[in-house]
Amino acid sequence: CFMVNNSSAVLINDTSKAGKQVQSCTTMRAAITQLVQAVRFVSSVLGQDTSKKLVRLLSSATGAPLLYRDFIQQSLYHPELGYFNKPQPPVLRLTEPINFNRILNQAEYNSVLAKVYKQLQVDWLTPVEVFAPWYGRAIAHYILEARKHTLNTAGQPLSVVEIGGGTGTLAASILDYIAEREPITYSTMTYCTIELSSSLAAAQQDLVVQQRGHATAWRCLHADAATPQAWLEVAAAAQQQRRQRHQQQHTFVLMMEVLDNLPHDRVVRSTTDADWQQVAVTSQQQQQQHEQEQRVANSRKSSRLLHQQQQLQLTEVLQPAHDPLIQRCLQVLYPRGQTPRTASTSSSSKMFGWFQRFLGLPSDAQDPLDVWLPTRCLQLLETLHSMVPSHSLIAADFDALPDITVPGRGAPLVSGRSADKQTVDYNTVLVPWGSADIFFPTDFDDLGRLYQAAAAAAAAQQQPSAAEEGSAELQLQRRTNS
Repeated sequence: CFMVNNSSAVLINDTSKAGKQVQSCTTMRAAITQLVQAVRFVSSVLGQDTSKKLVRLLSSATGAPLLYRDFIQQSLYHPELGYFNKPQPPVLRLTEPINFNRILNQAEYNSVLAKVYKQLQVDWLTPVEVFAPWYGRAIAHYILEARKHTLNTAGQPLSVVEIGGGTGTLAASILDYIAEREPITYSTMTYCTIELSSSLAAAQQDLVVQQRGHATAWRCLHADAATPQAWLEVAAAAQQQRRQRHQQQHTFVLMMEVLDNLPHDRVVRSTTDADWQQVAVTSQQQQQQHEQEQRVANSRKSSRLLHQQQQLQLTEVLQPAHDPLIQRCLQVLYPRGQTPRTASTSSSSKMFGWFQRFLGLPSDAQDPLDVWLPTRCLQLLETLHSMVPSHSLIAADFDALPDITVPGRGAPLVSGRSADKQTVDYNTVLVPWGSADIFFPTDFDDLGRLYQAAAAAAAAQQQPSAAEEGSAELQLQRRTNS
């Protein structure tokens, strides 16, 4: 635990994301084959017109090279083609809670969960969904206790903002609990969800308002939480909802399974003494008729469709690392002239690092040459500290993913589904928008450093009197995998 002005955070390290099946891609040929399959799958599912639109959008968007964070942002959150804006969202909620009292052991739990996945036919379920409603009720209990015993804000109206509300299960569980336990607090509270996905926003509206009846306490804003405008809309919605807002109101900010889907930037360098270079994405359109004819010789319909389409060839280009956000992130995590810390603080990792140094072996954890930077996370934290200086951040995610084949420290797992609904994992991020989930492991040491840096930058921009208002502690709770 350590102090950071008037904001606090509880960071919970999940052990895994349930439901992700990992299948490694070990050769470039396999990656190319999977990319072609993904393009075909998008074409077959979305139709010819939409597939052409995808090609046009990618081509125009990448006429000038896109930084990786912008490419990933479009791949996941594009209004029409993004992974999370599919007509049927990739994440659903359980039809009924799991009865854990009847589960005897780990094997039986795995069996129950497998049946749930088979029934729902979804890509994955978050802990919020798997452990509903208890996960949300535990968060609600923590919020109420923190207001009474830590923050001393029990007399103020309660303000909760959830970034990325999923299906609405967390909001519904929290609001149900507070309405039951503290109806007076519930009567004056505001709960606002900031959501980029229109389909998920509709699911939240259905559960939280239509089914659970929390219309007076809950609002959903279709916005990007990394932008100041989103938080201005949150303040306006809260003021309109309750017709008054406490001048120094403390806000609980929730980010459950959000950090993993925040876009990253990729930077590389030739040696540990060389300057960093930022990696951007560009595209070239090439006719692939001959190859397509060979691949679909047994399907005249598919052959005609592919004849009419152009396949994007996405490539990487290196640029000097002049992007301001990349520079700020590098300064925090890899300051020039200082030896970076190891990637993990576990005793086994420290021992392995010592063994590497003893043998004179290079350590990619200490001096990486290829890194994925959580730039979008830093941007969100900077915006949060600037727009809501008095807050408590509660975030949960996982710190490791198995069998990642994308190169680079902190690289993501890129996972989609083939036309026959089988899991397909790629060894590149350069897949058609919306065809795969792109999610990153969370380094909690890095996250703590970014949070501190964002808080310091916001405090430096504030007036001295404003910076001294309020006090809270930053609690960094780390749970390692067993």
